[in-house]
Amino acid sequence: MRILLDTNILFSALIAEGNEKYLVEKITASYHTIALTDLTIEEIKTVLSKKLSKKSATKAKAILKNIQQQKLFYIKTKDQYKKFIPKAQQLINKKDVPILAAGIQPEIDALVTGDKDFLQNPKLSSIRKKKIFSTKEILLHFDKKY
Repeated sequence: MRILLDTNILFSALIAEGNEKYLVEKITASYHTIALTDLTIEEIKTVLSKKLSKKSATKAKAILKNIQQQKLFYIKTKDQYKKFIPKAQQLINKKDVPILAAGIQPEIDALVTGDKDFLQNPKLSSIRKKKIFSTKEILLHFDKKY
């Protein structure tokens, strides 16, 4: 199972104990794959630098680099999801188009986000039932299956 994480989920997993960190541990422990977009990687580096002290940001970036080196996640590049951008543009605001375009690809099984624009968007209701989850929702899925 390939699970695409939105920036807000990855950020929370890197900096705090909680459901997001638990989710990342659960995904890797159950031999599933974390998927990220190239834009998420760049955005997370920027957010870490802006929102954390230098020491905390350095630690979080080291964790991210370690995860990358261990190949614990799969990176989706714009070239891989660009054909889904027109559909995503019809469904969500401009800033969220890349993550939705990456998430609606057939090889992505789930998109996990805390963003209300995904979780409460009526235009996404049919996709949401199958592929878009909050952290708590995807953890319930894991608890039922594993």
